Amino acid sequence: MSNSRSISSAEAVKDWLSMYVKISVEVKFMQTVQEIYAASIRPLGESERLRIAALILEEITQSRQDKQVSDAEKTLARQRLRQFAGSVGSGNANSSDNEQIDKDLALESLNAREDES
Repeated sequence: MSNSRSISSAEAVKDWLSMYVKISVEVKFMQTVQEIYAASIRPLGESERLRIAALILEEITQSRQDKQVSDAEKTLARQRLRQFAGSVGSGNANSSDNEQIDKDLALESLNAREDES
């Protein structure tokens, strides 16, 4: 596939998305993201859906590159990540004990081998 064809296809998808948004606003019909996806995106072929996904990711990436992120925003993002990472509790106070995890995995592997025999 040539580069000029990729660009024109991407531009066509971008134009289609732009037109769809304008029509939706003009009609003043509110839809959820899931409804829009089910009605407009899911019926497209895989290559078209991949192009749309690439366009969205490209736009988000570009907007993030253009935006200067303050130290306070970075700190807040790190705090949110840490809250998320520690949000699951197994009920076992030693669940983060790597040596115990290794022992448990070895025991399960041994049990699985014995079951195969």
